[in-house]
This record gives sequence, C-alpha cells and structure tokens, in this order.
Amino acid sequence: MWVPGASQMPPSTKLCIEIILALLCQGRLCQAPVYQIQVPSRVTAQQGLCVLLPCNFTANFESSGVTYKYWFLGDDDRDSSPAVDTTDPGRVLWDPGGRIRLVWEAPDDCSLRISDVRARDRDRYYFCFEKGDFKYTYPETQPLVDVTGEAGGPWRAQQD
Repeated sequence: MWVPGASQMPPSTKLCIEIILALLCQGRLCQAPVYQIQVPSRVTAQQGLCVLLPCNFTANFESSGVTYKYWFLGDDDRDSSPAVDTTDPGRVLWDPGGRIRLVWEAPDDCSLRISDVRARDRDRYYFCFEKGDFKYTYPETQPLVDVTGEAGGPWRAQQD
C-alpha cells in the first residue's frame, strides 16, 4: 500500500498506518456495493418461441416485511405502471395471461421467462424489489429482449 511521505517514515510508523487503514476498510465504506444485479444486456428470441432472461441480484434484505420482485418495461413508472411480472399478488400485470413469469423462488433470483414471444415483447426491461417500506430499482441495467421473425420449420407448422 502506498502512503504519501512513507519514504521518510520509520518502518514501525508505516506498519501502524497500514494496520489502521486495513481496520477502517472492514467497515461499510470498503465493502462491495450492497445492490448489484447480474443480467445479460441482451437476449434474442424468435416470435412464437420462448426466451429466458437469467438474472440474479444482491440487496440489503435487513428490513422487515415480505420481499416482492418486479419487472417493468424500460420506460414505465414502477409506482403507476402495470408490472411485466411480479411476486406481489395485488399488482396489475401488463400481460396477465401468464406468458411472462418470474422463474425461480430463490430470494436472489430475478430470472424472467417469456413464452410464446410476440413482437410487442421487444423492449428494454428493468428489475426492482421492495421489502416492507424499502424499495430499490436497478435503473443502470435494462436488458433488451430482442424479437426476430416468426419461428418456422415443420415442428412449428404442426403445432398451429
């Protein structure tokens, strides 16, 4: 560790400074950020098929209350817009037919599956959660779900 003016300090003083700095870094300021999300920046699917948007997040879950997870379309307001999907049973859904679902129940999993992908599903999405009175949105990460032309081939033709 480099300390300004260290070349003129006795070795015992340098050691003391390094120990003090190391002890200070055990506090909150030197820890990794509490709120992180790992999700690809883009996934692509053909119309009519399904796509998985794998997602994990870290958050401070120390607040009391039930944790709710939400996905919204990129330009939507989390307080007034319908959710793409959510674990909150009282929230209105953008497409209530069940095509778009949060996949896993693990507390840190936010993976989203879209079945029977449609052209209107092409958009940026963002994730947020709330626990009790605490709400947090991951605005810096808005993965794109890209949709290509309709799936074809003999398998799809037999399903119609």
